[in-house]
Amino acid sequence: MVAETADLLLDDRPPWGQEAFRDALPYFVEFCLAGGADVRLRPVYDSLFLAITVDAQVSLPQTGALIRIAQARLDLGVSKNEYREILEHVITALQAAESPSVADVALEALEMLVNAACPDVQPRQQFTIRVIAIFQRWYKRVDRAQFVLLGALAEELGMREAMGDLAKEVAESEQGSEWAKLEGKRIAMYSLQESALRRAALVIGELSPGVRVDIFSDHVGSPPLKKASTTADIFIIATGAAKHAATTFIEDHRPKDLKPLYARGQGTASLLSALQEHLVKN
Repeated sequence: MVAETADLLLDDRPPWGQEAFRDALPYFVEFCLAGGADVRLRPVYDSLFLAITVDAQVSLPQTGALIRIAQARLDLGVSKNEYREILEHVITALQAAESPSVADVALEALEMLVNAACPDVQPRQQFTIRVIAIFQRWYKRVDRAQFVLLGALAEELGMREAMGDLAKEVAESEQGSEWAKLEGKRIAMYSLQESALRRAALVIGELSPGVRVDIFSDHVGSPPLKKASTTADIFIIATGAAKHAATTFIEDHRPKDLKPLYARGQGTASLLSALQEHLVKN
């Protein structure tokens, strides 16, 4: 069944079928990765990746799906040549985007490289430089939070110097920020990706030094999690994976007038976006 599915993903389709495939693709990818990368599904991941890269109409949601599949392939292990090929296809899709909205997707791609084993350093460095170039292109329409995260990821990849004075220029050009609303607040975040939580806390602390940030990755409820659930001014839950007992625990203990915020994914950019959208609305 796996082999048949992998073949069908690459089968020829009429135009309406290809359009339906594009619309369904992000959801099918999430279904295939709901329990994490599974070595038994490697042929499906390979076909999905190829199906997206050969499509002439790659949208931002498709690029996001491409990164998810790339992450799965890297998690399962790839050769140096496969690593180079994966990175080249991902950066090509990112560079083709004609919108500053590509920033969050590009940050997800960089975070993928931070989390994955690297069989060849040179293509990873080149990828980082090309992502920074995307931010340079759209720097007037990219907010400071995204640049702070870019700097954190570039530093983890050993490429902070490639940013030059870009982050400083952006910080100086911004007159006001919704992040100032967090002064004196207590923020709590829950995700199964501890590295994303730590990174998000670091970025939030830089954007708003007066905020307190607590992070949790418990699979079940605990006294500290209960206290944060009942007292935090804002609680963000990453829902990019199957719901755990801790998720329900948080929801049950939040005050009725302080519902949790839900990030679209498990990564740092998703956590920050959920918080920023809340601040803009309130």
